[in-house]
Amino acid sequence: MKDILIKCPTCGADVEIGSGKCPVCGKEWSKDTLSDITISGNVKTVKKFALLNCDAVKNLKISDGLKVIGKEAFPCLTTLESVSIPNSVKTIGHSAFAYFSSRALISSFFISTAQKQKST
Repeated sequence: MKDILIKCPTCGADVEIGSGKCPVCGKEWSKDTLSDITISGNVKTVKKFALLNCDAVKNLKISDGLKVIGKEAFPCLTTLESVSIPNSVKTIGHSAFAYFSSRALISSFFISTAQKQKST
């Protein structure tokens, strides 16, 4: 099973998160030290446990083009401070952002989701 595609933190190339090294610029990382993650616009569906063991994520940006955030896609992101969800996302699965501790994120997420539902 392929890992989710993210943007390389250095050059912006699409790389599999579990690879640990960008084939374009050579930047190396460990999943448990990435604080800013941008999910590639080439990803259409994020499946269960997509960012498992990404324990340092503070900022999660989902690029335009993603359509589905699956059930339990981003659980246990206890350090998460902000998330950007584009209008292209049409489905957010049950417990997609389960077990995280940021109350500000919860508020902004539900406000954003409510506004999105009104506009569709």
